[in-house]
Amino acid sequence: MNINHSIRSIVLLTLAFLLLSFSSDPKKNWEDYLQSLNEWRVERIANLKKPMGYLSMIGLYWLQDGTYSIGSEEGNDIIFPPELPGEIGKITLMQGKLTYSSKNKNVTMDGTLSNDKNISSDADGEATMFNWGSHFWYVIKRGEQYGIRMKDTLAEARLNMTQIPMFDPSPNWVVKGKLSASKEDSKISITNKVGITYDSDLAGTVSFNLNGREHDLIATKSGDRLFIVFADLTNGTKTYGGGRFLYADFPQEGNEVILDFNKAENPICGFSDFATCPLPRPENYLPFEVTAGEKRVR
Repeated sequence: MNINHSIRSIVLLTLAFLLLSFSSDPKKNWEDYLQSLNEWRVERIANLKKPMGYLSMIGLYWLQDGTYSIGSEEGNDIIFPPELPGEIGKITLMQGKLTYSSKNKNVTMDGTLSNDKNISSDADGEATMFNWGSHFWYVIKRGEQYGIRMKDTLAEARLNMTQIPMFDPSPNWVVKGKLSASKEDSKISITNKVGITYDSDLAGTVSFNLNGREHDLIATKSGDRLFIVFADLTNGTKTYGGGRFLYADFPQEGNEVILDFNKAENPICGFSDFATCPLPRPENYLPFEVTAGEKRVR
């Protein structure tokens, strides 16, 4: 027998056992869990504070079919912040087609000097990016509605963010659930903060037991993870009024899901007035206080 191979196998099995124990029951390894939770908090703030992250959003201008002049001067159809040029150009939306005509040749589009051309929204895979100084703007599509989103890499919200208030973590808020998976290609309607309803990929329903009662949460798909928008009795007082987000891993085997409410997140609408966050569906209103995860920030 190869002794080194045997030792290596034992080590790998031991690590696998410890990882499984930790991920399914943080009470068994609470100090390690707290360290990982702190790392998650640090990474979360770092992502929010990225130059083009959510905290840099400073404007959202909705569009209907038509042509819109944009710039900082009064008289434009869409008035940008005063530090931008008075006349920038015109954006035309017509039956889902977007075009741009330039007046200020110093504004860049996707890194090159602007000119008259067709442009893309974020629904096309990658939106055409306009830039002037620290300001960036592009067209978003939510449902059938288009709008111009503006970001400023020097936005006060981004520069001043240092921490997000949190409830004290507790192992009691790391809960085992079971996923009842939906049929493939199933959809569910979601309404966002600005009243736009759209279809999202349905993952299924996660059932869990807490304090002797069974509860269900509808989950959609977010890349390779489960995404849950839930509400509870802390909303509007201790936490953001529009509910919070919770991500979870798909089951690797069977149907067990770990719901870690210590990682319940504020939607970006909890930080900014210029976001279009999904709202909880009625089925995802929990009839108790979830005193875990992020608290309201404003």
